[in-house]
Amino acid sequence: LFRSQALNILAEMQLARVVPDVITYSAAISSCEKGGQWQRALRLVTEMRGDRIPLDTVTCSAAISACNKQWRSALKLLESMRPADLVPDVITFSATISSCEKGKQWQQALEMLAGMQDQGFKPNSISFNAAISACEKSSVVDKALQVFGHMQKHL
Repeated sequence: LFRSQALNILAEMQLARVVPDVITYSAAISSCEKGGQWQRALRLVTEMRGDRIPLDTVTCSAAISACNKQWRSALKLLESMRPADLVPDVITFSATISSCEKGKQWQQALEMLAGMQDQGFKPNSISFNAAISACEKSSVVDKALQVFGHMQKHL
């Protein structure tokens, strides 16, 4: 119900020529994630850019989460944050790692995990578990065990 309400409110605002703000778009993008509508979430991000509505870290994290198995789209969105002076946070990195995990891209997941640490972010249990799961889904047990050991030291 919330999914359709958020998207309906956005559509009604646009029809009434009320300019939605970043909060409205973030809610709509989050509802796309819950509804498995990753393409629509990315269209909303494009629409925001076209309407010159500044994205924020929360909006980008929601869109990355909506990407689900579309790990390339998640990575592209993450990479687009820096030139826009947006700083990813642990949630953003975790969502990207999770997208890589769902797309069975264990190497990308491990690169993201290392990258977030290189940038000064401390991975949380979600970050570590998504990376471990990415390794497990690709039958790279030795890497999964390495990440698990690293997690035990840092959590």
